[in-house]
Amino acid sequence: MYLAKNYYFILLFYVTESSALKIEANNITLGLTRSLDVSCILKNESVPSMSRLYSLSLLHSKTSQEPKFQEIASVNTIDGLIEYIDEKSLDTSGQINSNGFSYLNLTFRNPTKNNTGVFKCEAHGFNSRGRPVDISSTALVQAESPDINEVITEIKKLRNSYESLKGELGLFHSQHEAAKNEFFIESSELNGKKYLLTKMATFYFTSFAQAMCSLYEGYLAEIDSLAEFEFVRNFIISNGSHFSNVMTGGTDEEAEGIWINRHSKTPVASFWSPGEPNNLGNEDCQQFNKLQNWYMNDAPCSFSNSVEIGFVCEIPV
Repeated sequence: MYLAKNYYFILLFYVTESSALKIEANNITLGLTRSLDVSCILKNESVPSMSRLYSLSLLHSKTSQEPKFQEIASVNTIDGLIEYIDEKSLDTSGQINSNGFSYLNLTFRNPTKNNTGVFKCEAHGFNSRGRPVDISSTALVQAESPDINEVITEIKKLRNSYESLKGELGLFHSQHEAAKNEFFIESSELNGKKYLLTKMATFYFTSFAQAMCSLYEGYLAEIDSLAEFEFVRNFIISNGSHFSNVMTGGTDEEAEGIWINRHSKTPVASFWSPGEPNNLGNEDCQQFNKLQNWYMNDAPCSFSNSVEIGFVCEIPV
């Protein structure tokens, strides 16, 4: 898999007696740099004059001459992490620790020229007498235009990545189709829909059937018209005569006697067998019933171990 080129802009400060901050920065390559990291790190007890760290802040100025800094984010011991700008492509993290390192990190995804300029890292704390101690440092980040060789290299990588993805997608599609053909019989098309009927009986739970149908961008069949009813009924008679019942998407689980289609929430059309639905034994799901000449019947919504229950999916094409 191809991963875009990453450049990192890192602000690191290691505090010694002579130098409180050390800053390292990398330029970005426009259009190629995947992410730009800005990190402000302070090792605790490394500044002799600062006995306690209160906050870290990162600021940015687009101009390097007479910079005008805007605070981007900060982290402190009271409020935690604070962001001062609304930037969807920016991720922030930070923590003030009493032991080890305290840090504030910014990550700009797909940085642009607006993310170049001067970055400033500030540390604010107190000395042993409770007086404020502030240290800071800056670094410059510049934007570079990619040369033709870099562009050609990236195009080649993208092409290779595309071919690899296309191959994986083709393999997935063939496996997906093979699984469908193993489990279902597929109907011809009717008014922009196809229907999948299970080949063999198994346990039946509504959630399982809905999940199986959704794998093929469909749902338990919803019979909305006489033409659809006759089409699906004949499909079942031709291919599902070994079943006693074939489940559909109609249900009155939410309100007894009010039958709706599970997926679309529309009213169930009346293709019931005479005397149905009768709610005999908490029967809240609709099915085609073999003993009733494959007209609709109400039935329980689950069968834990049955060799006679199938279900039919409706698939928009």
